[in-house]
Amino acid sequence: MIIWQYIMTIQSAIIAMRSPELTTFFKIFPFFVSDTFFISVIALGCWLASKPRVFWQLGFLIPFSTLLNFILKNLFLVDRPDSSLHMVHIIDKSTGFPSGDVHLASMLWAMLFCNFHSKILRFFAVIMTVLIMISRVYLGVHTVEQVCGGLFFGLATAIVANSRYGQGLFDQWQNGKTGSYWLICIVAISACFIIAESPSPLLFSVSGVMLGYGLAIPNAQKYAAKLRLSHGILIALLGMALLWLANWAFPKIHFEAISFGDSIYIVKYTVISLIIFAVVPMIRCYFNSRLL
Repeated sequence: MIIWQYIMTIQSAIIAMRSPELTTFFKIFPFFVSDTFFISVIALGCWLASKPRVFWQLGFLIPFSTLLNFILKNLFLVDRPDSSLHMVHIIDKSTGFPSGDVHLASMLWAMLFCNFHSKILRFFAVIMTVLIMISRVYLGVHTVEQVCGGLFFGLATAIVANSRYGQGLFDQWQNGKTGSYWLICIVAISACFIIAESPSPLLFSVSGVMLGYGLAIPNAQKYAAKLRLSHGILIALLGMALLWLANWAFPKIHFEAISFGDSIYIVKYTVISLIIFAVVPMIRCYFNSRLL
């Protein structure tokens, strides 16, 4: 009871902070949990970072965590705060516990925190995670316990991914032993479609991401090809142009009543995954061979 009162006190204090200036500030943070942000970070990290393997791993962990969060929400079935508190529209009509945005964001930043030793990056990772948690409560779409639940599952996902077992799985996939990958995908996607009241564009999209990632796994070694920074930036710009073209050519994801035509999202996000994890690595490999 005391803990619950403490949680309610924190939540009330955050809501009481509302002002036009803070509202403008906190409305920025939904972008940092959007598919555009995740795709851009993973793509640029794979193509330009000093440790591209981390971002290659995130290419699996982000869609897998999305499915895991979908399953957890449907197990707990905890409502969000009353709609009168909402300052942003909830387009996916999902339940509240655990917070999906905090789940994905905390997992992303925890992976970067654990795998990079830059004090500035680590400080930024902690600040971003905390601000995203506060923003969800401030905007009235989650309670304190819901964002704490998202934090717990996000950190747990990162811990498992960084464990000896998790890294062993990634090593197997990188070396072409993908049986466990496809098993995980089939089980997770099937579970989501079984518990869903009806198929959703989100599930089609995530299925496409994981399909493209699986098809691109044979190119895993190529993402680490070394290039001069100027050449790497040039290829990264080409890759971002290809991603923009793919996004422009296919319809935008929506969360309205689904139709048969929405299965096109599987194709869209398969193409996006292949661009990140197969097409651009192949271009890098070809570019390297021409420079030798």
